[in-house]
Amino acid sequence: MKTSILSYLQSLKNGLNCDQKLNHTMPQQPVKVFISYSHKDEDYKDTLNTYLTPYERKGTIKIWDDRDILPGQIWDTEIKQAVLNADIVLFLVSPDFMASGYIDGVELKTAMELHVEGKMVLIPIIIRPSDLSLLDLKIFQAVPKDAKPISTWENKDEAWLNVIQQLGKLFNAIYDGTFILKKKLHYPS
Repeated sequence: MKTSILSYLQSLKNGLNCDQKLNHTMPQQPVKVFISYSHKDEDYKDTLNTYLTPYERKGTIKIWDDRDILPGQIWDTEIKQAVLNADIVLFLVSPDFMASGYIDGVELKTAMELHVEGKMVLIPIIIRPSDLSLLDLKIFQAVPKDAKPISTWENKDEAWLNVIQQLGKLFNAIYDGTFILKKKLHYPS
């Protein structure tokens, strides 16, 4: 009897080890993050990239913005493909962002269509005071907390920390599969 219990426990242990090995051999795909911003706000985009880098290094996310376009590539095509392939679009909202016809007519429009289909998450990051009531993005939970523009925070590092902590929860939930997006056709990049 003692032997059979020990063998049973050993088989359970071996089974768990086998499952653990299987989980480690099947890596999850990084969450594809597209950053939409006005070039006049490039410093904010660069700061956001700094805060996102640890997630990218861990393989949780893959960041894309228009500075990833290579010489000779057609920028309009590359941006459209990147938006179509994204799981999350981060919109750096400012008056310059709101004034951009390209952002409104291409990036935001495409992202909204994919969001309605349940294939994408849209997150406004309020970087400078803006009239959100003029944007379709007004319906989405914005960051940082209380949609207070980053430029108005006394301590900008605290504002960015608030943003990245909230984004990190979403990145991890999508990466771990606890937040499910509908499957979509990924276009070649």
